[in-house]
Amino acid sequence: KDLMSEVGGVDRFSILDLNGFKENQTILDTKLAGKTLVAIDQAGSSIFPKMAGLVKTPNVAVVVLTEREAVNAMQVLRSAMNEATSMNLKADRESFQVISTSPILTDGLNQKVSFVGSKMRTLEAALKIAETLKLSDDALLSKIGAEVSKESFLARNENDVMLTKVLGLRIFEDATSINSGYASADRKERKAWRKLQADSSSLLVAKTLNKLEKGAGDEKLGISLAAIPVEASIAQALDGSKLMEKKVRKATLSATGDFTKLAKKNFGKSGKDLVKSVEAIQDSFFAGF
Repeated sequence: KDLMSEVGGVDRFSILDLNGFKENQTILDTKLAGKTLVAIDQAGSSIFPKMAGLVKTPNVAVVVLTEREAVNAMQVLRSAMNEATSMNLKADRESFQVISTSPILTDGLNQKVSFVGSKMRTLEAALKIAETLKLSDDALLSKIGAEVSKESFLARNENDVMLTKVLGLRIFEDATSINSGYASADRKERKAWRKLQADSSSLLVAKTLNKLEKGAGDEKLGISLAAIPVEASIAQALDGSKLMEKKVRKATLSATGDFTKLAKKNFGKSGKDLVKSVEAIQDSFFAGF
């Protein structure tokens, strides 16, 4: 109760006892959409091995509250998944490890799920990160368009950095998911995976390109600013990588390769100088990616 009071009051919380897992299955499967799940990991009875298949609800983030060192605990959680993406995010000057995975990479999931490791004293900051991680792709782009400005971005505002990193994380996850399916498919199935990557408007990279080309006003400006370091980080992550199938890697780099060009166009007369200013600081955005 004291903990709940510190982060906004008991009216913001509902308690779900995982010991009654079967009785709570419906809630876990269908009632958590758009919610943040705070999972308390008590010493001696770790819940981590169960977490990979625990949440089966779209647009959910899990804050894992642990008495142990959060980094060590998150490593245990990651080992319970087949594959996952890891990065560091900051809120209120506190740094958190985030582990994110998708249905293709981890059995038992229907949607992307993100986990944030936190101690009791940093829960409020962790919940801020969870609010961004549980956004749908469309909502994430809308938030970037609404909140990222030229001034705040060039000042490396903490919120702008977090939004940019989550955009890069989600695009990278889409590519990783497609690669996982492609690598395990036969020749006929591989054509379907390539078509998905080339034609699907549901992928975040395609939605980002659409906003860069057809977005309006300030929304287009915010997304353009975030897109530049995302393009650079994806290129750095995938350039020459032997962990991703060549055709999947090439298609991903081709799609994100238009980000900076479109951003420069969207910036207007100051485009060239603004791109240079962003490129001068972009490495700091994806430190720890």
